[in-house]
Amino acid sequence: MHEKNLNNISRGAKAKAQGAAFENLFAMACRLSGLRVVRLPMGARPVPSRFGPPKLVPVRTPFDYIISKPASRIAFIDAKSISGDRLVYSFLTPHQVDVLFDLESDGHKAGYVVHFKSTDQVVFYSAGLLKALQRRESYKPEDGVLLGNVYRLDVRGFL
Repeated sequence: MHEKNLNNISRGAKAKAQGAAFENLFAMACRLSGLRVVRLPMGARPVPSRFGPPKLVPVRTPFDYIISKPASRIAFIDAKSISGDRLVYSFLTPHQVDVLFDLESDGHKAGYVVHFKSTDQVVFYSAGLLKALQRRESYKPEDGVLLGNVYRLDVRGFL
């Protein structure tokens, strides 16, 4: 049982590191394309403690990046890295999709940039497309806007 927990922890740490690496490559590709990139830091809120001062508990942000093209558009993006070849409904984060959809409804570009590790494809899915996805449904990479792969990433596809 102990070995199973260690394997799960190891797999989780590896997935987190791969996701962070993709996010760094994505931000670098944006900057190299002349786009401005603002990475939203992870938030925190105080929670009362029975012993001593309040503890800070992490709070998820509604998306990862604000990206702008000088004198042009703004995009609100959440970056995801997945091992499968489809973006399934259960992979969506409802509060993120709701906020991104509201921003898209206001006339901005908003959505997920997804790295499919199995095929090394990077795809943009608009918030409207994400909002339309129903339980037990999924999107293939060709259902979104193909941006390339992690080594040849054309981020202009969503701006």
